[in-house]
Amino acid sequence: QAEDGIRDVERSRGLGDVYKRQIKDATVQVICSWFTLDDEEILRDLGEAATRNLDVRIVLDQGQEHAPSCSHQQERVIEAMRNRVRFAMAMPSHGRRVLHQKTIVVDERECLLGSSNATTYSRRHNYEVAVCTTDPRVVAPLKTKLETLWAQSSGEMTIDEAQRIMQLWLEKKSKKSRDRSSSAERQGSW
Repeated sequence: QAEDGIRDVERSRGLGDVYKRQIKDATVQVICSWFTLDDEEILRDLGEAATRNLDVRIVLDQGQEHAPSCSHQQERVIEAMRNRVRFAMAMPSHGRRVLHQKTIVVDERECLLGSSNATTYSRRHNYEVAVCTTDPRVVAPLKTKLETLWAQSSGEMTIDEAQRIMQLWLEKKSKKSRDRSSSAERQGSW
């Protein structure tokens, strides 16, 4: 659906445009699951929806708690939390360890499911695919699945927890940088 309407490929955000339309049109609830996210515009739109008193919830992969995939994810999550967007980390269930689904359900009337994380990288570099539908036979069970993921999560994340995750990520990134420098120095001494 997103790609069919593109007329200006340079300015189009593809699936990002569909996410933005869904969020803008929401009147009651937006509930999402992504492996990771850092798209500033989508997070801003979610924050605006939350300030309109909509129930806005996002379930992320629990692995993102220890090793966020996107460099700006945590600072943008914190900003969205300040705008009343609620986040939780999915917990392993039924032998499954990674939340890899990319879904959004709006007002129990429309959903999008596909391959695209809500990241700037995905929007700019990846070929993605998604199905957007209003078919209640798809929307209702998907909403139930997202509600279950939320209920079985580690609980709603606080800003303090998000800041702790960001600090851990920065420390890990700094250590990797130091390790690379040490390795390069050792290789140069041969």
